Amino acid sequence: MPLSRKHVSFLLSVKDKDKRKRLQRRVAKEGWGTRRLGEEITKVEGRQSAGGRRPRAPETVDDALTQTVKMAESWLHWYGAVESTEGETPSLRDLTATVRKRLSEAMEKMESLRDSAERCLDKQRIS
Repeated sequence: MPLSRKHVSFLLSVKDKDKRKRLQRRVAKEGWGTRRLGEEITKVEGRQSAGGRRPRAPETVDDALTQTVKMAESWLHWYGAVESTEGETPSLRDLTATVRKRLSEAMEKMESLRDSAERCLDKQRIS
């Protein structure tokens, strides 16, 4: 299987050449997608930080509320995607009852947080 640019990018994150070559052979032989490759790299290299840009510190209350709404919506979007997956992709049904319950509770809290932040934003804009 030919490797995509994303596969190559993931593989380049493995500093040890021998480990990288072994992973590269397994990707080609076993036909791994980038998600599986990323999981295997995490096993080999250990847990890494989330990466990406640091969140911008809010300069005003309005900024803080807007960021809160966006982050809550992002989490709710993720939850909705995991909740509705079928087939080979893991879904909530694959998790333990305790984890499913906690995720459901967290989803309700995120909805409440988003709604509260939106109400505060509306009040800020009116006054």
